[in-house]
Amino acid sequence: MSKTTEHIYRTLRLNIISGELPPGMQMKEEEVSEKFKVSRTPVRSAFQKLIHDGLVVKGERRGIFVAEWTIADIQEVFRLRMLLEPHAASQAAYKAKLEEIERLGELANEMHSIFVRKEENSIMDIQRNNHQFHTAIIQASRSPRLQSMLTPLVKAPVVIGAFHVYDDAEIQRSIYHHRDIVTALSLRDPELAEELMRVHLHMSYISFMRSRSEQTSVRGS
Repeated sequence: MSKTTEHIYRTLRLNIISGELPPGMQMKEEEVSEKFKVSRTPVRSAFQKLIHDGLVVKGERRGIFVAEWTIADIQEVFRLRMLLEPHAASQAAYKAKLEEIERLGELANEMHSIFVRKEENSIMDIQRNNHQFHTAIIQASRSPRLQSMLTPLVKAPVVIGAFHVYDDAEIQRSIYHHRDIVTALSLRDPELAEELMRVHLHMSYISFMRSRSEQTSVRGS
């Protein structure tokens, strides 16, 4: 992916996840090309990446539209995670192998290092790291049923892109939460692991909805 395509993709992705580009809105190649002052080729490439992410869809009569992720959809995804993922964390406290817990600790430390470096692709790298962290806990629960229910929720586009709308304080808080969860797993304390995961997800939900609310207020002003 060229730097131009990457820039367009990341900008549009942030605009969609934050709600600045609302569900159902048509995205036209010509308008996006003019906005970024580029040809249509990198715009098409960025659109293809957004389609792969599930953030935009092709319309029946051609055209690209922002996927219909409503506030109700977002709330449902987060609430289901808040119900199921704390239980996965408690099961991981019982069943995770030592090397799995060590790997989770490495991921938490890597997230902090990425955040401190603040390089061009830091948010993308943090998001990838976060996905690996939560997926590893779900797998460590040793519950095929939990894995089948949680995997699509953790992969949901709005979840995958959440860090793009967090501020620095919210990212730091998430990093501290990850480290605390690893500590609970290391102590083999299922109740603590469960409660920490519940708080972590609840605060993530609050941060995400704060950003959506701010974007809505900006559009309405």
